[in-house]
Amino acid sequence: MSSHQVKRKGKMPEIDYVKIRANYCYLVDHIKEPVKLANKLFEKNVFDVDEKDRVRKVYMNVEQGRSEAVDKLLMYVLNCGDTYGDFIQCLQELGYREIVKKLENTTNGKNKTNLMTEQDKTRHQLEELHKDHDLTKQELENLKKQVERQDGDSKQLLKKIEKLETYKKQTEEKEVLTKKRIDELETCIKTLTLNDKDTRQQQQQQLFDACQHGTLSGNTSHTSDKKGKLF
Repeated sequence: MSSHQVKRKGKMPEIDYVKIRANYCYLVDHIKEPVKLANKLFEKNVFDVDEKDRVRKVYMNVEQGRSEAVDKLLMYVLNCGDTYGDFIQCLQELGYREIVKKLENTTNGKNKTNLMTEQDKTRHQLEELHKDHDLTKQELENLKKQVERQDGDSKQLLKKIEKLETYKKQTEEKEVLTKKRIDELETCIKTLTLNDKDTRQQQQQQLFDACQHGTLSGNTSHTSDKKGKLF
């Protein structure tokens, strides 16, 4: 990113945001090289250097590095303003033609179905995180009791406690992010539902207007025929 360029900020426009959200699970599964994609997005002034480096860091350091890195990358993309076109171009340049095709061919109906599917999966993930969190919390309490009783090697126990405390904190952070994602999905689904409703209302109004116009035309024609007979 050159020094004179200003990074775009803010949420992506809803019409594009929904396309990415609706295909989120597919994107996480099929983007195989998130670091290369992050570099491309940096070149096009979508990402700043910190965002690019964070994607790489997650990819290198986290146990499930690739999927976690894609997840972080997509979260950044969705909050980089009106950059959907740049995102598509980067995907094309890296050979992700099938992903581009899927995104571009996604209709409102498919969007809604995909969003609801992801919402179900995300709720299940949240349930698993809750269970994991509760088990970790219980294990921590047991270890702390052992330390108080000085039952066993206290140094080893303290190391375990420290490790579990870190894991518990990470789980809590994931819970917060997962809840946020569920709320975002709910908002997207509601938006699509309202859009569908508006579209149906517009179609009904157009049909009503057409019928009204047809009736008026018929009446005019009938009146003209009567005038012709009178004269």
